[in-house]
Order: sequence, then C-alpha cells, then structure tokens
Amino acid sequence: MEKAKSLTFLQWVDQIWLEGAKFTFTEFPWLVEIYEDESQWVIVRKATQLGFTTWAILRCIYGMTTKYTRGVIYFMPTQKNVTDFVKTRVNPIIMSNPHIVVDETDNVTVKMINSVPILFRGMRTNIALKSAPADCVVFDEVDEADPAAVEMAEKRMSASSFRHRVDLSNPTFPDYGVDRAYQESDQRVWSLRCPVCDKWAQPDLHFPHELGKSVPCIGRKKSGRLYLRCEFCRGELDPRASGQWVPQFKSSHRPHGYWMSQLTRPQVDLKKLLHKYQTTELPQQFFNLDIGIPWVDSENKLSEKDVLALCDSTLRREKSHEGPCTMGVDTGKHFHYVITTWNKARTKRVLVTAGTVTSWRDLSDLVSRFGVTLCVIDAQPLIHDTKNWIQAHKPVAYGIYFNEHQKTKAKWDD
Repeated sequence: MEKAKSLTFLQWVDQIWLEGAKFTFTEFPWLVEIYEDESQWVIVRKATQLGFTTWAILRCIYGMTTKYTRGVIYFMPTQKNVTDFVKTRVNPIIMSNPHIVVDETDNVTVKMINSVPILFRGMRTNIALKSAPADCVVFDEVDEADPAAVEMAEKRMSASSFRHRVDLSNPTFPDYGVDRAYQESDQRVWSLRCPVCDKWAQPDLHFPHELGKSVPCIGRKKSGRLYLRCEFCRGELDPRASGQWVPQFKSSHRPHGYWMSQLTRPQVDLKKLLHKYQTTELPQQFFNLDIGIPWVDSENKLSEKDVLALCDSTLRREKSHEGPCTMGVDTGKHFHYVITTWNKARTKRVLVTAGTVTSWRDLSDLVSRFGVTLCVIDAQPLIHDTKNWIQAHKPVAYGIYFNEHQKTKAKWDD
C-alpha cells in the first residue's frame, strides 16, 4: 500500500476492500462529496442504509493512519450497541484489509491502529466518558444519547488541534439531537439535475411531513409507472444520474450538515415507498428511517391554546415583584425569559413580565427584582456557562434537558 500519509481520504479508500469487493462509489454516488469533506464538524441526519456509518468508521481509521496522535472515541448509545457494532461493522473492515496495522491491544472496546487508540464507548454512563483524550469524536445515533453525556464527551477533544466531530443519526423528534444540529448547519440536501429544465431538483424537500397528504415529488405515467418528479417542470428525474449536495444556507460559519432520504437513492422502489407511506401504522418509524426527518404525532403536540388556557391573558410588564415568582429562560444569542406568579385565587398563573436580556448579570438581576423562588433554564446550547449560573443561584435555579423519548420516568430531585 502506498504510504498512507501522502494520500487524500478519497485516494486512501480506493485501496480499501469491503465485503470481499474493492471499495466503490457506484451504488453510493452521494458519498463522494462527504468523503472529500474535511470540515471540523459534520452532521448527518439520515435515513437507513445509505452508507454513512461505513464512512464514519473509515474516516476514523484514515485519521489514525495519517494524522491523529491522541486517538478517536466512537460513541454509541449503550455498551451492548458497542459490542454488536464492533463485531459486525468494524472487525470485518479490519480483517478485509491487512494493510490496516492493528497492534496487539485488540478487543471490543479498544483497538490500536498505527499505534493510535480508538475507543468504543456507550454514552449511558459517565464512567465511560471520563477516560482518554481524542482528536476525533463520533456520536453514532446521537439522538439516543443524554445531552449532558455529549457535552462531557466533546471535552475529550479540548487539547486537540483537530477537534473533529461527527454527529450521525436517524432523527427522532423535531428540534432534538441530530435534527437540532442539522437546523444549525448549512443544511445540505442531495439534489438531482432535471434533464428537462436543467435545474437542480430536491425531491426530499417536497415529501410531505405528515400522513394523508399528496406526494408532489412522485409522479405517475399513463402506464401506471411511478417516477421521481421535478418540482420545477414536473419532468422525470433519474436518481442514477449524477447529483450534488446543495446547501440551503451558504455560510462559512455553519457546520456542514447532510440530509438524504431513501427517496433519491438509485435503488429506490417508488411503488413500495409510496405504499408504505399510505398504509403505515408506524408513522414515526417511517419518517425517521425511510425519509430521514423527525416526526411527532400532531395530536400529541402541546398547542399554544393548551398553554394559554392555563394562563391569565394580561401581561402587566411590571418592573419588580415581591414574589414568589417563577421564571423560565430559553438560552441562545439572547436570553428569553417569562416570569409568572399565582393569581389571588391560586387558580391560574399570572404573567408578570416577559422579554429578553443579553447577559448573565441581567438574568441574575431579574431573579432579585422579581422575587424568583424557582427558575428553570434551558441547559443547551450554552451548557458550561449555564451550569456556572445555576451553581451561583442554588437552590433557586435548575437546568432542563429535553428528552422526549426518555424510556424511564422523569426524576425530580436536587
């Protein structure tokens, strides 16, 4: 094998064997660009069976072979996931490629490749997250991870000059996990050039996000044959033709985010996919795994009307209050706050004031001026600063993580 350090990632994978055959992009043309992507943070919100997991594994091994010295940590939700993943996905790649030099330390959780360690860890326990430094961290199925665990894991790269991060997952709920990260990225969508109007069509963007709707990106010929339809001229798209990733936001400040569904892959069976959409009794599974988008039943959403029914409609905009008051804070570029108290009959919450401030000091001033006895503040995305502020306002302030798919009961304690 040619000296690895002189090879680009694309040149390196050209010498890789997978499942008894030479590595090729023939069945996965959408992967070429992501194999060329050397950005620091890459986010993949995906449907299943699109080749992204293999890319993540090979990216780690390539880095260990060419430039990493501190190592790689590959995170999965649980240690049981780790065991299955290493045995079925990682070990076969190593066994098929004898030029990947694996040292004697070789087990399910630790491998030394080119004298650089790669650790495979579950994210459900803090003990597994406090160990080794790293140049690269991969969060595989990041939607299954505790956000606090993700923050702790990312700190493993604090001393690295690379700090490469990959978030890879089938999405679950809107604005959570990989979907939240994707929304903050440049939002690349796999696009196909229409042979009729010569525009770059994006069928994934036009697939409905709820059941019972027509599907404008799938057309039907008089013969009954289904085809992928251009949103501009209704011409027929060929998913086997060359495509490209088109970002929705052209910004050098955003991480690179990729989203692709089963809809635009060359092997797609449109008849089967459409039938599944029209008949599925498991819509969340369909949207998450086949379309690669988050989904929640509209009947289970908490509506604005539901919230307002429990509140007084008058906003007094008071400058201070003797309390006791409660305050909710959403963090971001500014701090959005809402302060409430009980009405005299203690039947409804009365909105005392609401607005935005721009500093932690201003937030502390609100606690004092309004007699706040309980404050709940969004722990993300400013996790470190938020923890420090909460610590300074014990026992009034608490951080909150949103985890809609929590499998155990909520825990309320100090």
